Amino acid sequence: MINSITDEADRYQKLIPIIKEFKPQVVALCMTDGGMPKNAEERFAIASRLIEKMTREGVKPEDIYIDPLVMPISTDKNYGNEVLKTIEKIALTFPKVNTICGLSNVSYGLPQRKIINQLFLVAAYEPRV
Repeated sequence: MINSITDEADRYQKLIPIIKEFKPQVVALCMTDGGMPKNAEERFAIASRLIEKMTREGVKPEDIYIDPLVMPISTDKNYGNEVLKTIEKIALTFPKVNTICGLSNVSYGLPQRKIINQLFLVAAYEPRV
């Protein structure tokens, strides 16, 4: 498994030949040269672009793991919901594509991290599909 490719031009161009040759599973981060997205629409647009580009290069959808980039809700209370919306939209639009995330990032800097992480896991695991 390659961890990770992004939609940053230089990084994508360096990794795609390796991915095409060895055909590994690939973690794809929702990030561009402009940085990390703030909302579900931006995350989904990046995910869609990465999925389309990689499948054109011969990567099987079931070998793609999209990471919508979980950011701490301690810095913006909407970040958790934005990730959940992104996961749901990916599941609906690209049913063969997988999602993966750094789940514990959601609770960074907060008390009761274990509880927050558990609740977020349940919500992320069961998108409203």
